[in-house]
Amino acid sequence: MKNFLLRYVAVMLIVFLPLALSAQTTHQVAEGTDGIKAALAGAAAGDIIELTTSGGVYLENDSLVIDKGVTIRAAAGLAEQPVIRSKARIMFNITADLGIADDWWLKLEGIHMDALLIEGIDTTYVGGLLIQVDGGATYYSLKIEGCTLSNLQNKIMWPGADTYCDSAIYSNNIFQHGLVKNCDGLFFRNAGTVGYVLMENSTFWDAGGMFIDVRDGENTTIGEIVVPEVIFQNITVAGNSQPWPMGIIRGKVTVKNLIISNRAYGYSSGGWFKLRGVEAPGALASHILQDSTNQGKGFGQLNDSLAVLDSTTWQWNVDPMFDDPLNGSFNLQEGSPAIGAADDGGNLGDPRWGVVPRVAVDNKISTTPTKFSLEQNYPNPFNPETTIKYAIQKSGHVSLNVYNSLGQQVATLVNQPMKAGGPHHAIWNASSSPSGIYFYKLLVDGKAQVRKMILMK
Repeated sequence: MKNFLLRYVAVMLIVFLPLALSAQTTHQVAEGTDGIKAALAGAAAGDIIELTTSGGVYLENDSLVIDKGVTIRAAAGLAEQPVIRSKARIMFNITADLGIADDWWLKLEGIHMDALLIEGIDTTYVGGLLIQVDGGATYYSLKIEGCTLSNLQNKIMWPGADTYCDSAIYSNNIFQHGLVKNCDGLFFRNAGTVGYVLMENSTFWDAGGMFIDVRDGENTTIGEIVVPEVIFQNITVAGNSQPWPMGIIRGKVTVKNLIISNRAYGYSSGGWFKLRGVEAPGALASHILQDSTNQGKGFGQLNDSLAVLDSTTWQWNVDPMFDDPLNGSFNLQEGSPAIGAADDGGNLGDPRWGVVPRVAVDNKISTTPTKFSLEQNYPNPFNPETTIKYAIQKSGHVSLNVYNSLGQQVATLVNQPMKAGGPHHAIWNASSSPSGIYFYKLLVDGKAQVRKMILMK
């Protein structure tokens, strides 16, 4: 027991002492021109650049140079994501200096990065890369979480020669390339090497290109041959104009819980894969629904016997029954074959999209319910308005309040005496509230019900 405690104390010192000794500074930046560049110049490794203007445009004339580990994020509580736009072809440039210090990451959180530059009444497209990695940048990590990426033309990420990315994590993002539909995603070919790739809980809307492409990821210059682990899960892809959402993959690959849909967009191609597990056995694709009209191309290429498609969980040429895909609503209608079809019993696709209930026609005159009830809001997720239906079994004082994830009340929708009946409707307009998880609580004479909803901007 004594030896265990000594080892535990030693591990805690190793992990937490450097954090305690290092001073992390948050640099707050309001909207304007070249403000992020100035903040980066004054930041130290491990610092945070915090964008404070809700919906504000942060215009950068040059590439943002990342030569130290930093986090660039939206400030808490903003109603809309801050928008970064760049006149340069490359929005972020990771240099070879990143990786020398202990703080060796780039984190982007809660930001809208848009390559569409609007000046006056003219709309000018400035295409290019989101992230360029200079040759020799070794042992860095990348994390993009809760962001929106729009109108990128070329690559989301492009490593140079002799680079090594320890991990690249994309989570809870919206990829919307809009006017330009030839943007590839995580791109590691030959020169650039990656150890671990995770892309999850995200939506690709009206996009294009190969969202993950890892080929021949060997880099002997840095003394390693890395066979990456790639996980691509819980993804909604709609309106993909290119023939595959995933390029030829090298390494240990898991692809699962996907919806790939072009039905509403009229594309004749799209919705199939090129998947290869060359070095590591067990490359697996399962729990996939696609509505590809390119018959016979449902699963394009299994180039190696080590790559396995679990055909028992694959639905091909099936309509996922999106709510309103042309207008960007990928909630599932009741009866969708994607409901309950994921490997964990949940729904296929981005889990932030909910299920839209059918509207029942009721010709009965009686409005007295048989029980006290609070229904799931519709739509869910929503932006910015949602409707909440409820019913009360007997007359009494009714309150319906909305709370954030910290338990703080943010809105009162109902607070009055009401007669028994239902269903009643309350509408919450959350245009002044930030994205996130909220709870709504119905209270009638001491009886309460609570449900969860998601605001996604």
